[in-house]
Amino acid sequence: MNHKIEKKEAFGFSGMTRTFSMEDGKNFVAIPKFWNELMVDGRFEIMMRKSTDGKCVGVCMPKIPAMENSFDYIIGIFSEKGVPGYDYHEVPSVEWAIFEVRGPIGKELQKTCKYIMSEWSPKAGYERANLPELEVYHAGDVNDKDYLTEIWVPIQEK
Repeated sequence: MNHKIEKKEAFGFSGMTRTFSMEDGKNFVAIPKFWNELMVDGRFEIMMRKSTDGKCVGVCMPKIPAMENSFDYIIGIFSEKGVPGYDYHEVPSVEWAIFEVRGPIGKELQKTCKYIMSEWSPKAGYERANLPELEVYHAGDVNDKDYLTEIWVPIQEK
């Protein structure tokens, strides 16, 4: 798995939020359905018209103790300030482990997420920072064999 460690300046993102259960891996089925719903009903296209860089993001928000077995997931765009009608979040400057995923969206992305959680994280000299984790989708054909997605994991030294 190709990855790099990179410090990024503070940034913001705006998007649509939904809460998902992690019980029995339900999130791996429900989140793709969320994406599909927004694609089919046109809300994704409307949101992307507000994007200045052609990228969109899928964001796993930090777990909240009161939501023990679930988390909020946001489909959104990078934005310097809030976009009317969308939830807005700011992320402070931090180091990121950025993993490159090549190929059509789907299995490779989920495979990489599982690798990060089960293999990379336990062995890395870092721990996850309690900040959002991002899937960054670049412009292009999401079904292409060379399509680029990045997974950004906020990290700090152990």
